[in-house]
Formats: sequence, C-alpha cells, structure tokens
Amino acid sequence: MPYGETYEDLNMEPIGTPLLLVRRLMLSKDGRPLEFTEIEAPGDRFEAAAGSEHDQAGSDGQVSLRV
Repeated sequence: MPYGETYEDLNMEPIGTPLLLVRRLMLSKDGRPLEFTEIEAPGDRFEAAAGSEHDQAGSDGQVSLRV
C-alpha cells in the first residue's frame, strides 16, 4: 500500500489501491553493480509480467510493465 505522500504524488486513492514496486539491479559482466532503479506505480494501472525459464519471450529474465 502507498505510504506517506506517495499516493498524492502518483494521483492514487489513499485507501484500497496497492502500490506496484519494481526494483532492478543491473550488474556488469564481472558482477559489479552498475545501476539501481526503483519504480513506484499505481497497482491498478500497471501489470508486471516476467517470463519463466520455459517461456521463449522472457527466458532472458526480462520483466515488462504494461499499462
């Protein structure tokens, strides 16, 4: 659920709307961190989809956000 003023910043209802939180850590080939990204979005407006190891479209670990 949103906290503080997050619901206002994202134009969300303060009660009953879940917050979608996506965190991504990008690593170099030798495992050192290059970038950290955090995305907060209204859970009723977006959908996160990740492919499984058996799914050709997402077999490389990609996650997509759909509106």
